[in-house]
Amino acid sequence: MLAQRLFRSFAKNKPLKISAITSENGVKFTSQTGGHSYEIRDALENLMGSLAICEVSAIKALSSKESFKVNSINFTRLESSYNLENFKKGGKGNQMEDIILEADFDTNGTQEQLDALQAKVHHHCPMYCTLTAAGIKIHSTWRNNPKK
Repeated sequence: MLAQRLFRSFAKNKPLKISAITSENGVKFTSQTGGHSYEIRDALENLMGSLAICEVSAIKALSSKESFKVNSINFTRLESSYNLENFKKGGKGNQMEDIILEADFDTNGTQEQLDALQAKVHHHCPMYCTLTAAGIKIHSTWRNNPKK
């Protein structure tokens, strides 16, 4: 059930159709199933963006069952680095450094409720699980900052 909400195009047995157009600035991807479009400069940026999108999708799916409402999310920091030294030498073992993810939430819930939601989201987000299973540490901080 949760997977169906996270991945609607697959749940409806529709193939995921993505077009990619290259330019001097990077690549523009457009999802023909969801009508979404975004531009990226490189593969690492795409991977990091996928983590944020995955978390937002999981938050939407899971927060509907919570006793509080998530009004908005602002990712204030999402960064990592990638050491290319082994790659340049033709070696293996290239890996991203730790990922730092920070987000401010506008909710009517408490920080404790947000922390509990964060644990559920990290368990259900395929991108988060894939990255951590690859040995990449994700330092994730969610702050409850309701608009006053």
